[in-house]
Amino acid sequence: MKNLCKAGIMLALSVVVLFFSSCAEQLGGAIDNLAGNGGLTEAEEKASRISDELFEGLANHDKEKLKELFCNATKTSDKFDRQLDDAMTFFKGDKYVRCGMREPSSVEKSVAYGKVTDYAYFQEIGYVEFEYEGASIYYSVCYYNCIMSSENDALVGLQNLTITLLNGDSIEIGE
Repeated sequence: MKNLCKAGIMLALSVVVLFFSSCAEQLGGAIDNLAGNGGLTEAEEKASRISDELFEGLANHDKEKLKELFCNATKTSDKFDRQLDDAMTFFKGDKYVRCGMREPSSVEKSVAYGKVTDYAYFQEIGYVEFEYEGASIYYSVCYYNCIMSSENDALVGLQNLTITLLNGDSIEIGE
């Protein structure tokens, strides 16, 4: 009877150890995803390229390149083409020079079952320098960008862009 009791205790301990080992592995994967180490790398890389693509599109006055950056929900708005034309008229600059810090001002992430399902961020970049007719001109650029949306693919892309001159004049695309 004593041996049977010992065997039962050993079996129970083995099950408990296996259970916690499995939980720790699952928890580690979830923590990696939350920290951006698992499954979010592509989204983070895309987010870091958006500013460069945006500045290149503005400097080249390339409306088609800029259109590609916006989400379908914004592009299909009745106001979008007019807003984009107004922005091209407002924006002066023929060469992107440099900008201030590019860290997102706020990030919205949703995680379900250890995987990132939604990822969007608001970016505010002050002192973006462009050259225009041999002189420097500075803007502040703010945008809201959705990288992943589990519920609505039409929201993936830039949803809003505001370009502001340092004197306070500004133009906005999107809602």
